[in-house]
Amino acid sequence: MTKDEAGAGPATARLNILELPCPNCGEVLRHRVLHVKGHAKAPAPGTLEGIARCMRCHTSHPFGVSPRVLDRVSVMVSEGPQSLRSHVDLPADRVLDLEGTLRVDGRPVRIARIEGREARNLPRARPRDIVALWTVPTDELHLRLSVVEGARTRPLHLLVPGRHELRVGDVLEVEGENIEITGLRGRGRTFHDPGAMLPAREVQRIYGRTARTPPGGKRAWSRSRETPRS
Repeated sequence: MTKDEAGAGPATARLNILELPCPNCGEVLRHRVLHVKGHAKAPAPGTLEGIARCMRCHTSHPFGVSPRVLDRVSVMVSEGPQSLRSHVDLPADRVLDLEGTLRVDGRPVRIARIEGREARNLPRARPRDIVALWTVPTDELHLRLSVVEGARTRPLHLLVPGRHELRVGDVLEVEGENIEITGLRGRGRTFHDPGAMLPAREVQRIYGRTARTPPGGKRAWSRSRETPRS
């Protein structure tokens, strides 16, 4: 344990990680607080001083700025049939809303579920009250597609731009096939009326059937296929 770490007082426990300018890196980066001068429980803005260590270059240096206190939040990013676990460090006073957006590992994502304590779903919350965020990317989305063929349903997956709009009656090219959209699941219901539209980011599942007509100039999205299970 270093001298600075040994001198960490009660205030340090409440201010573990701050965003501070690093004199070595020349950027505002995450720092681990090693020591805080004084033991004020609620230091006034601009008066907090101490020693912090840059989490990139590990340089320790004094600071005396109005800091942003960060809380680490667990994030699940849905990628079609898979979910990737990550995390974000957010300002402690930030309020996150359901359907709001943020960036995770440099990618824009939409908040689909805010999980609080005791697995409760919350409409909004601050980082300290969040157990996990469940999100979907808004730049590119993996959408589930169920192709109905009589008594058999064939599962496929599409990779589409998040801002794309899908309509019942549209024809998409998937795995070299032309698939007509017969239904869109989203917003708590399934839309079947011809021309009914949903933004791709709101679609939970696409229902379709093999189409005989070509897609008529529509873009062939990149796609991945899931092998049906017996």
